[in-house]
Amino acid sequence: MSQNWVSNLDMCANYGIIDYDAASYLRNQAPRYMGSPQFRVNYPTDNFYGKAPAQHSTKDNPRNGKLNHDPNRNPVWKRVLFWAVGLGALAFGGYKLRNTKFMKWVGKGLTNVWNWIKKPFAKPPVPPTP
Repeated sequence: MSQNWVSNLDMCANYGIIDYDAASYLRNQAPRYMGSPQFRVNYPTDNFYGKAPAQHSTKDNPRNGKLNHDPNRNPVWKRVLFWAVGLGALAFGGYKLRNTKFMKWVGKGLTNVWNWIKKPFAKPPVPPTP
């Protein structure tokens, strides 16, 4: 078997198409990595996870693999600061653009949309009495 077969079989194993060392199995050689049917695994008989070293605390990482806190949640001061900066930028932008032609066009458009939404819910006009 040529060398290119070995690399192709290794690529198939790398992408999960086969789950063992096919090249060494077909060439009747010793396995080259874990996953080969010829590879023997000696699992430990005692505690599989072992004990944590004394200097490491397991307070936030219990045995079930869950943390006691959400690592993706930002502290309150960061969230408040972000909202304050965002609202300040929005207020500053509105103050600077309040009398521009664009803002008058937006206000007129919003008024037209609001009147179009209210139109089906308006009370019909009362006919005059003779």
